[in-house]
Amino acid sequence: MARLGKGVDPGTPQQHRDPERGHDPESQTTGGVEASAVLVANPNFGQDKNKSSSDHGNGSLSRTRSRRRRWSSASISSVSGESDHIGVYDMMAQNKYQSLDENGHMVDAYRFKVSRRYLETDFIKEIQICTNLQHPNILMIYGVMMNGKNRPWLVMEEMEHGSLRDVLFNRSFRFEGEMLLNMLRDIATGMVFLHNCKPPILHRDLKPANVFLDRNMHAKLANFRITLKNRARGYAGTPYWMAPEVLRREGPHTKASDVYSMGILLYEIFTREKPYAGMNPAMVLEKVANRDLDEPFRPELPAELPLDVEALIHDCWAPNPELRPAFEEIRCRVNRLQVKEINKYFEARTARNPADVAKINPRNSMSPDKLYSQLFPQHVAQALRQGHKVDPEVFDCVTVFFCDVVGYTKMSSSMPANEVIDMLERLYTALDDLASKHDIFKVDTIGDAYLAVANLHKPQPDHAARIARFAVDAVAAANTTLVDAHNTKGGCVNIRGGFHSGCVVASVIGTHSPKYTIFGDTVNTASRMESLSEGNRIQCTKESAELIMPYAEEFGVEVVPRGRIDVKGKGTMSTFWVTRAPGMETIPSFEDSLL
Repeated sequence: MARLGKGVDPGTPQQHRDPERGHDPESQTTGGVEASAVLVANPNFGQDKNKSSSDHGNGSLSRTRSRRRRWSSASISSVSGESDHIGVYDMMAQNKYQSLDENGHMVDAYRFKVSRRYLETDFIKEIQICTNLQHPNILMIYGVMMNGKNRPWLVMEEMEHGSLRDVLFNRSFRFEGEMLLNMLRDIATGMVFLHNCKPPILHRDLKPANVFLDRNMHAKLANFRITLKNRARGYAGTPYWMAPEVLRREGPHTKASDVYSMGILLYEIFTREKPYAGMNPAMVLEKVANRDLDEPFRPELPAELPLDVEALIHDCWAPNPELRPAFEEIRCRVNRLQVKEINKYFEARTARNPADVAKINPRNSMSPDKLYSQLFPQHVAQALRQGHKVDPEVFDCVTVFFCDVVGYTKMSSSMPANEVIDMLERLYTALDDLASKHDIFKVDTIGDAYLAVANLHKPQPDHAARIARFAVDAVAAANTTLVDAHNTKGGCVNIRGGFHSGCVVASVIGTHSPKYTIFGDTVNTASRMESLSEGNRIQCTKESAELIMPYAEEFGVEVVPRGRIDVKGKGTMSTFWVTRAPGMETIPSFEDSLL
């Protein structure tokens, strides 16, 4: 296919680093995306994605003439680097970047590797078909861009909550039956669409890492492969999710092999554990592929699993492919599952895990001494217990962080007060857990505002970087906190945050219900950084950015210049966006390294 043009808007020059190669010279011109040519462009690229979702397709591959679209790559920032995908386009194996389309909607871009032969033959044809697939449960691909070295970038709609794998293994995220069944229904519906296409499309790597969740927790499938010329016989996929017949290489991938993968995915969802955890990988694959065992080797299911769920999983991973249900049947069986039974199951599992119980109600067994130690720094708590007066203290340089909930005023006016309180309780519990993890001192909560500080309760030379890491983790935690715990349609919480480093005075105010708080212009400036930030973003001052830099790599964060902005009472200030560094918290697993 001919290139569609070279006039792609390079956007604002910024620099980013490839986590594997250090400084990447390709990234100097466009923040990591040297977009010299658009190879394939979805006609919906640059349009309002809410409008484009009306045409969901009916199982046929529509033909729409490709046309040139301009990418506005304003404020591109690296947000993650995964090494999770085997086969298909390997789009998760490289860096992921974010940018804005022409209407200001966020899009994701993945850099990935393909062979030159594949790039020159079927790659463009396959991507062109993918860009014309429109369905609410299929991740929309806007197109592909090429840089000067023929390294493709796949441009897709933004998925605010990342992958299902991210949610499953985030223990602070509480599963509800209705939300879970909606996810399963979305996955099954997406697979029905792919299998009913003409010709049928096989996923070949269905697993939680390839299921993405939007801001409303709706699931969308990604990383499936359009196979041309009947090449489905290739050894593609991730081993633990491969059907036994595929591991034995007895024939091509089939619809039934996708169903087997669904069985493993169901196991992960209902156990929130990785399959075959702690077992020898080679032994696992040998046993799964062995047809001579008396009982097929599969992950062990919990004894208390609802019978309908257990039966569905067993049917999906049946050793005989012909006995596995089609996805139409899987969707029907999911629809028949009872929300109450699912909730009862998860509540029972949570009750047996003391750590999870503590997360649900951390105040159950808190002693007065422990409560004091959480409300005040240790030396202040000790003085108060002994009845001594606490004098104000001056701290020359601390980092003060604020965040608040985007749209909180509207929520408060439209939601019952008890639901608002429940939302804040779940959000603050998640942030409190992060504060403990990063050794940040929580100062106060006022309505929806959360105030924390570092280098105050103990000496912390890395205080700015510590707050930066806490801040980006706080955004991620908020994005997995449902606004309404019983209704997924309300989506999840979005916060905005900001911080500043400087001098403060700390003291205990009052004798009845004494309150430890901080004062000074540093607090005011940090508050301005929060109020002038944006949803799901963290802003900091130049002073904080300079303190972060020596520790940025250690804490997995980056600072990106925002430019000069007007700040009330301060005039114009140079501020910075704080983002996750590429590859932060990426832990290789067995399936990531095979093949």
